[in-house]
Amino acid sequence: MAAKDSKLNWRNKVSNHEQIGGIETSVLDNGPGKGARIAWVNTGAGLRYKVALDRGADIVDAFYNQHSLAWLSHGGLTSPRPDANTGIEWLWSFPGGLLITCGLTHAGGPETDEFGERG
Repeated sequence: MAAKDSKLNWRNKVSNHEQIGGIETSVLDNGPGKGARIAWVNTGAGLRYKVALDRGADIVDAFYNQHSLAWLSHGGLTSPRPDANTGIEWLWSFPGGLLITCGLTHAGGPETDEFGERG
């Protein structure tokens, strides 16, 4: 019983659990990311990262303590662009980041195969 009680002791020492960590969702309202839905995840142990909810839950910004863990492109996080699906248009909205689920299987320019056009 003592082990269970010790796990709950933090509740008596913290007035607001959000100061330990948590998830905060929002919608960006300015800049190139206007309209993008994000979630800031704070583990409470030094790791913080931004999840782009409209981009397959890509992890864009990531920090451990104050140290950046991710490479970001010149444009950073932008709102999704369904019109940027041909040629190299996707480069204007590619955010970079720690984990990107864009499905790129090669490096290079646009290509077409039996599954369609990518690039």
